[in-house]
Amino acid sequence: MIRLAVSLLAATTAAYALASQDLTMNSQGLTRKYRLHVPPSYNGKSQVPLVLILHGKGGAGSAQFENGTQMSTEADVAGFIAVYPTAAGSPTEWVTDWDFSNEIGRAHV
Repeated sequence: MIRLAVSLLAATTAAYALASQDLTMNSQGLTRKYRLHVPPSYNGKSQVPLVLILHGKGGAGSAQFENGTQMSTEADVAGFIAVYPTAAGSPTEWVTDWDFSNEIGRAHV
């Protein structure tokens, strides 16, 4: 998840002039889809929060999901970057498995 967030931040810096757009990235051999919303106030020079908005089972990080949540409107007001990733699988779902054997939990999404 941290790798995903770092990759998304790198992509955000290059695309901050656009309000919302559908993008893809490669992560661990998979092409992952996500929708990115950058608030108009973002200038690429200062740090802002990055918020991941996760859909339910069978959903997607699409424009329809973005519009339904109204989180991009909130992002414009509060000044954060909103990311709507699409889960893997068919149907799409967020699969998490926590490994506490070494007392460190890891989510695989």
